[in-house]
Amino acid sequence: MDADPTEPPSAVDEESPFENIYNFRDVGETVNKHSSGRIMREKMMYRSGRLDDATSEDCRKLIQEYGIKTVIDLRTKSEHIKQSQRLTSAGHFVTAAKANADTNPLAVPGVRTVRVNFISRKFELALLRRLGWWDLMLAFFQHPSPRGGKDRTGLLCILTLFLLGVPIDSITHDYISSWAGLAPIRKQMLVEIEEIGLDERYAMTPETLVQDVHEFLKKRWGGAEGYLESLGVGEDVRGRLVTNLRA
Repeated sequence: MDADPTEPPSAVDEESPFENIYNFRDVGETVNKHSSGRIMREKMMYRSGRLDDATSEDCRKLIQEYGIKTVIDLRTKSEHIKQSQRLTSAGHFVTAAKANADTNPLAVPGVRTVRVNFISRKFELALLRRLGWWDLMLAFFQHPSPRGGKDRTGLLCILTLFLLGVPIDSITHDYISSWAGLAPIRKQMLVEIEEIGLDERYAMTPETLVQDVHEFLKKRWGGAEGYLESLGVGEDVRGRLVTNLRA
């Protein structure tokens, strides 16, 4: 039988510790195991797909077993509205853990949620100007939702690991681990992707991506530090990040 050409050969499927949270892992533990050393502090930075469907037991584990204190949500305002409507209409917030989540139904109770619009309004407008009228209508009414924590989350992790000096092959290992982490919901993801006019390549985790990003940043800004500096993330902020996360 021929291998699936879309599957990274080194992706390893591991059982999720949660009932309804996918692609969850400790980034520090992942890169340390792969590099056979201690590069990054563990139990400091986790990544996952969206937490909207987390069960009461999932919420308890996040707080009590993993010590999660802050969640960074990279979705746009329109994505929050759409997802809140979906969950509310489905009567999702009937669990005791989320009974008080009416004011922010996408938040995990007891955990601080910081919303960061990773895709700026300026970028959205520039993108829309390049679309035809039909694609423009699709963009408004069928805005994609990052259920897997693969793309925007992946890029944020890549930039952080570049700053920490993690080897590229270990960063790549963390990135492509999303292939196995999303296996239980891949069929659902493909349906959502097709609904907004994209093909199955959008669900892939290409092994060359991290190297490509590294080369692009180096060529354009001299590296990740120069890129972040251009965005206003100064040396002091970058230094604190490294101090807190580097082993």
